[in-house]
Amino acid sequence: MRLLLTITGLLPGTAVASAQTMRNTTVSRQRHGEETLNARIEFGAGTFTLRPTNSTALYRMALLYDAERFSPVSTFTSDNQQLFLGVQNVGNGGLRVSSRRHLAQNAVVELSPEVNISLDVTFGAVEASLELGGLRLTDGRIRTTASKSIVRFSQPNTAECSTLELNAGAAEFQAIKLGNSGCHEISFDGGVGEVTLDMSGEWTHDARLAARVSMGGLTLRLPRDLGVELTVDRFLASFSPAGFVRQGPSYISTGYEGRARHLHISITSKVGEVKIEWIDPQK
Repeated sequence: MRLLLTITGLLPGTAVASAQTMRNTTVSRQRHGEETLNARIEFGAGTFTLRPTNSTALYRMALLYDAERFSPVSTFTSDNQQLFLGVQNVGNGGLRVSSRRHLAQNAVVELSPEVNISLDVTFGAVEASLELGGLRLTDGRIRTTASKSIVRFSQPNTAECSTLELNAGAAEFQAIKLGNSGCHEISFDGGVGEVTLDMSGEWTHDARLAARVSMGGLTLRLPRDLGVELTVDRFLASFSPAGFVRQGPSYISTGYEGRARHLHISITSKVGEVKIEWIDPQK
């Protein structure tokens, strides 16, 4: 059985006025034999946390919202097992985010680590922390616009993951321990901002990473025990291939052939810096 989870927050470009009436609400559902979960999350402004639940719940969301301008929404349709969670606008007045204190809304979402999850996340002006380690992630799409986001795989993924797509606009973005994701194909598409892709973790198979950056800086953190093949297409971007030797159109890491796991990386960068940091495997 499959369940669709949609969590919709403030839309980008909306805001909260200085006078606020903040309220709390919590929604959850116990697991009743579900094996698969299609989770779609949208949150436009505020702070957001996603993590595995340590209870028997299939999902849980705790929401702090501005009751003068938004109301919570929670619907579940048993026929097709679709669940909608979030907030909707109250009235038709125009809203504008003018300072950080207006971003007081907060959502904490917990998902079951016992079901296979297809994850789709979209953020606006959000400070987000996503802990995906320990979930059974089969594929994922994470998109941010003007936000500060951290995606972590602190523990290995307990399912086999086909693809992980990461997209960041004018944002500060970090992805930590992507080796624990278990994903065969990882892609990153960035606009303007500082991006860190940490490829450490427990690699169980070879994988590919495609990273495209328009402007800003890209830092790749690579464990020394991983064999890395790197191709770079850059325009006005600086790149120093420390720890690599040139082999035709590619750069090959030292000791590549003798490594148990291999990562094939392609980078396209227009303006900015591409930096390589070699790290010890246990870090």
